[in-house]
Amino acid sequence: HVLSAESARAVKSVLGLPRFIVRDEIILDYGCDFGVELAIDNEASNFRFQIQLKAQERGVYVDDGKYLSVEMQPSRLHYLLRGAGKGVVVGYDQEKRRLFYGWVES
Repeated sequence: HVLSAESARAVKSVLGLPRFIVRDEIILDYGCDFGVELAIDNEASNFRFQIQLKAQERGVYVDDGKYLSVEMQPSRLHYLLRGAGKGVVVGYDQEKRRLFYGWVES
C-alpha cells in the first residue's frame, strides 16, 4: 500500500500542472492507473494518454542498469492500446526513488 501511494505521488510530481492534468483511474483498475491530458496555456486540450504504473521495492534492471524491467500481462498492454492508441508504462524503483517510462503504441 505504501509502495503504491509513493509511486503515484512520484508520477504526479513529474506530470502535473501547468503542462499536464493528471486524473486517477485507480479505483476501477482495468489496466490504466492515470489518465493524463496535455494542458495548453493552462487549459485542457483533450490530447490524452493513459499510464499504467508498475512499482517495485527494489528495481530489476537490464542492459547494465540502463532500463528498469517490469512484468505486465498482455491484457494490460492491449487495454492501453485500445484507447487512443497510445499509452505509457511507468516503472518506479522505490529503493532508488527513480521513474522510468516507455510508450506503448500500436
